[in-house]
Amino acid sequence: MNNVERGKLLADLFPEQLSNIKDYIEQVTAYFLKSEDYIRNLWRDTALTSNFWFGIVKDFDKITNKYGSKLTKNSRLFADQLFDGYNEIYTVYCLIEYAGKEGCNYNLQQAVYLLFGDVTPISINLNDE
Repeated sequence: MNNVERGKLLADLFPEQLSNIKDYIEQVTAYFLKSEDYIRNLWRDTALTSNFWFGIVKDFDKITNKYGSKLTKNSRLFADQLFDGYNEIYTVYCLIEYAGKEGCNYNLQQAVYLLFGDVTPISINLNDE
């Protein structure tokens, strides 16, 4: 099963949670965009460069601005836009972060951990500021 298929499965299993997921990812995106200079200054050499990471963040911002709530109403669109190519890295990062938050639906949390693991592809502490 590839990442787009996993994303579609998650969306099909939890259609009522897609709005919450999208809202959380938009909040994280806004944080990254607002704090870009600060985060870039803290960035350490990893397999992912800060330029690459912020390119994905900006692409995600364009996607959510273009499709808006359509992402939460169509599981195929949700999966194709958020889990295709490099977007998958950012989406999985946000999903795993969301799954670890208090108030996340327990079944959704377990599905995220089963489908994508419980360790984010990159470690960024969003509470540094």
